[in-house]
Amino acid sequence: MVVQAQPHTPPSAGSQADRSAYGGFWLRFAAAVIDVVATFVLVGVVLLGAKLLNMAVGREVLGGDRFSSVLLMSVAWLYDAGLTSSNARATLGKLVVGLRVEDADTRTRVNFLIASGRHFAKVVSVTLLLLGYVPMLWDPQRRALHDFAAGTAVVKRRG
Repeated sequence: MVVQAQPHTPPSAGSQADRSAYGGFWLRFAAAVIDVVATFVLVGVVLLGAKLLNMAVGREVLGGDRFSSVLLMSVAWLYDAGLTSSNARATLGKLVVGLRVEDADTRTRVNFLIASGRHFAKVVSVTLLLLGYVPMLWDPQRRALHDFAAGTAVVKRRG
């Protein structure tokens, strides 16, 4: 018997049962915690490398507060946008909790530019005391402000 995969069709907006196909706040929060840890581990490895380089040279070539801040912001952006736009459609945190990011209309993978815009809109959402997450309470697709800005939805992985 041959089983063919059915293409994903977005649920009709509005019904409560349809909301279960999308990632809710707590799943997304758990994914974010994992992603923050992963980002800090990556930054720590680079900072350790910079420290070893500085020790080998005998002076500070790489380092300081400015370097650390720029490194953290860059790694967070490249980690988030790079993995979100990958074939996995998810960061490590989203993979662990069973979520992925897709175009809200076509249910296809987003490109790096869209994923980058989503990342920076997420930074704004967090900066505004998480107010960017309030729309998740009433949106049928449980989208936050950064999802609206990028035209994305966070969905539960099938299978």
